[in-house]
Parts: sequence; C-alpha cells; structure tokens
Amino acid sequence: MARVQVDGSLFLVALPAAPKMRQSDDGKSPAVQVFNSVTAEAMAVISLTEVSDGRAQVIKITVPQSQVPEGAVPGTQVRPVGLVCSPWGTPGFNGQINTGLSYRAERIELLTAPALASAGQARPKGSEAQK
Repeated sequence: MARVQVDGSLFLVALPAAPKMRQSDDGKSPAVQVFNSVTAEAMAVISLTEVSDGRAQVIKITVPQSQVPEGAVPGTQVRPVGLVCSPWGTPGFNGQINTGLSYRAERIELLTAPALASAGQARPKGSEAQK
C-alpha cells in the first residue's frame, strides 16, 4: 500500500458515488454490499478524473459511504483525503494474471470557492462568466 500525493492534481467527479458491491464466489447469488470489516460502515465507490502534468485518468476510489458529501456530483471539483493505492492480481484466462491498482480514501472533500481561488483554479460566476 502506498500513499498517493494529491497536491498539484485536479480531481473532478466523473461518476457519482454508488454502493460498493461484491459478487458471490459462485457467481449465482446476487451481489451484496461491502462493509468495512473493522467499523462495519457501508462502503461506496466514486469515479474521479485526475488531471496532473497535462494528463488525465479516471480512477475508482473506495470510501466510506458517510464520507462522500452530497454535493459530489459529476463535474464538481473535489479532493480525496488520505488516498492510498494497493496493487492487486488475480488469475485470469489461459493462465494469465490480471493486475491493477485499487484506490481507497478516508473521505472526499468538496472544494469551496476560497480553496479554488487559492489554488489559482477559480471559475468566474454570474456576469463575469459571460464576458
């Protein structure tokens, strides 16, 4: 597990948070919601677009459901707090191994107008936007 540096990156909500679901091992039973094994809190998945160094990527982040603010709708600028990533691997088709990174955060914060202005990311409002 590695802590992910978020300073200098822009994060926008790509898809709103949804309950994190896990398929059953047998593949026949319905999917069930995932809960934190320590706190028993329901978990959610939110997709964010990360823009950094002239590149963009969409990442799915697992976060406690209660730690996703209601205003986190597509297009909203947010900051993942306590973001970490972990490598994973599973057996795949024809003896190959599927690999990737999973992301988890403590919470998602909405960026307010003062936070945007201090980061040089302020967007004009009202009549200023029409100029």
